[in-house]
Amino acid sequence: MEIRPYEPRDEDVCVRIWYEASAVSHDFLPKSFLEEEEGRLREEYLAHADNWVCEVEGEVRGFIGLLDNFVGGLFVDPAWHSRGLGKRLIESARKRKGPLEVSVFPQNIRAIAFYEREGFTKTGEKIDVDTGLPVLVMKQNA
Repeated sequence: MEIRPYEPRDEDVCVRIWYEASAVSHDFLPKSFLEEEEGRLREEYLAHADNWVCEVEGEVRGFIGLLDNFVGGLFVDPAWHSRGLGKRLIESARKRKGPLEVSVFPQNIRAIAFYEREGFTKTGEKIDVDTGLPVLVMKQNA
């Protein structure tokens, strides 16, 4: 397993991973929203965030997008869930950025449990600007 900087050649596989993981973890969002969000992912998020990918045997299986110490997105191919990839991406990001912060939909119970295992605690709530839905704000302990 290797964590390396995102490269433009990773775009299509990262978009596929994002879509498949979002369909599983954000099944409460309309499919039309995910389809619209794909353009923003390509044009804004992947283009402007500090992105890192996790490769297993030379294949990208997950990625993390950071805005300073904020986790804008952490997505792992659903076929590779629960194999430590997300943990490695968080550990790698923390080494570079220090304690991290993330926003998580309260419906995404699996993600909340993951972040709690990684030392994050709930510190508040806010409204997600893209969906208009509430999200939990979680910060990693120092």
